[in-house]
Amino acid sequence: MRQMADEVATGSQPESYAAFELLAAIFSAREIDPAKLRAVFPVKAWREETVEVPVGLLRPIVLGWLNYIEPSNALSLGQSMQIEGDKQGVSPTRNLQATKDRDRRLAKQVVLDIVQTKLQGSTLSIDAACVSLAQREKVSLRVVERAYKKFGPYMRKKLQELGYAAD
Repeated sequence: MRQMADEVATGSQPESYAAFELLAAIFSAREIDPAKLRAVFPVKAWREETVEVPVGLLRPIVLGWLNYIEPSNALSLGQSMQIEGDKQGVSPTRNLQATKDRDRRLAKQVVLDIVQTKLQGSTLSIDAACVSLAQREKVSLRVVERAYKKFGPYMRKKLQELGYAAD
C-alpha cells in the first residue's frame, strides 16, 4: 500500500488504478481493522471522507477489475466489467439502457394519452395512441409498438394501482 501511495503522490500511478487495487484488497481482506486499513489509503480524501457501502455492491466492480488485470485476459476494462460489448455488433450497456429508457418513456406516453383521452370523455385505442405518438416523436410506428408491447402492461398496472383506469 505504501508503494502505491508514493506512486499516486508522485503522479506515476493514477488514482483510479489505485482505487481499483484498493477495492480488491479490501474485498479480499474484510477481516482487517477498517481504521488500520484507512490509515494506509494513498489519497488523503480517501482517509477522511468515508461512506459505508454494502459488500454486494462492490462485488461486481471488484470481480470485473480482477478479471481485467488477469494476465491472460485481452479484454478492455469496460468488457471486463460487462458494460461494453465484447464482440463486433454488441452494443455497450449504456446504449442498451438508453434504448430501454426511451422505450419506457414511449410506453408510458401511450398509456397516458389513452388515460387523458378517457378523462376528457372520449376513447383512444392503443393502435391510435401508438400512431399519434410515433408522429409526434418522429419515430417509427414499429418502435412505439415494440415499446408499448414490452413496457405498456406494466405502466397500465401502475396507473391502475394509483386509481386511474387505463382500459
